[in-house]
Amino acid sequence: MSRRRPRTPGGTVATVPIARLGQTMNGRTYHSVLSYRLVVSLFSVSKPCPACSRVFPGDIFGDHVVSCAGSVGIKHQHNLVYDTLLDICYRSGISAGREVDIGLVDGHGGPLRPTDLLLYSWDRGRDVCVDLTGSSPLTQTGMTRFVPGRVVVDAAQRKCVKYRDLCMATGYGFLFFTFSSLGELDTDVVALLKRILKFSMS
Repeated sequence: MSRRRPRTPGGTVATVPIARLGQTMNGRTYHSVLSYRLVVSLFSVSKPCPACSRVFPGDIFGDHVVSCAGSVGIKHQHNLVYDTLLDICYRSGISAGREVDIGLVDGHGGPLRPTDLLLYSWDRGRDVCVDLTGSSPLTQTGMTRFVPGRVVVDAAQRKCVKYRDLCMATGYGFLFFTFSSLGELDTDVVALLKRILKFSMS
């Protein structure tokens, strides 16, 4: 039986602490998460990030720390989205391969990592590579030029520059799947999900 917890800005902390499901946290972590949720400063002076050791002046609320690419949390979120997307494809009857090596090389002849997801015969009979990228708009402090959704657009542009031409040169299509830690999705990602939905319904 769950117990009611005091309301905090943004909703209610309603997760039941179940150790076997990994739904627990130690006192230090709970203090940090609660302080961040209540917009209480975590640091009085600038300190290095425990994950990447970089110092972000003025980051008293811990924006970088909670979204650092070197921490476990952001990687876990990427893997969770990845596994969910792959499961949706399987359940929808879409033929997809996981981490398929299609032999891509960079400009110096070095091998690039396998594509995250390969959708077979997705684009008029052509196999299409899908690259998943999770980003956070809070990886830098001083958000004076913050624009909602900008981080997923920037990530999509970087991926297109790096992979699209290489994939097309070897006969593959290319799609990106960019999302942010705040739940933002690129418009092309939304279009892909809608097509998957139509495929599953038909």
